[in-house]
Amino acid sequence: MSAHPEVRQSTRARSTGTVVLVIDSHHPDAWFADDGGRWVTVCDEHGGNVNHDTLALARSWASSPEWFCDECSDAEAAR
Repeated sequence: MSAHPEVRQSTRARSTGTVVLVIDSHHPDAWFADDGGRWVTVCDEHGGNVNHDTLALARSWASSPEWFCDECSDAEAAR
């Protein structure tokens, strides 16, 4: 788990092998805005991200960064 308190989840996506973070954008140390929702799912390797209204939804997207990260999507398409 990350040493950053704003990171609620850190996991390696099986589909791409990249680390994906779920961040609470309302935390004082957060480095993402809450545009589009409080919870942010982030590809830690490429920086692709998407906001969500609920933590559960953000966590569910963490398993598939190819849905929101262009680089992961391109790599998945090239397989």
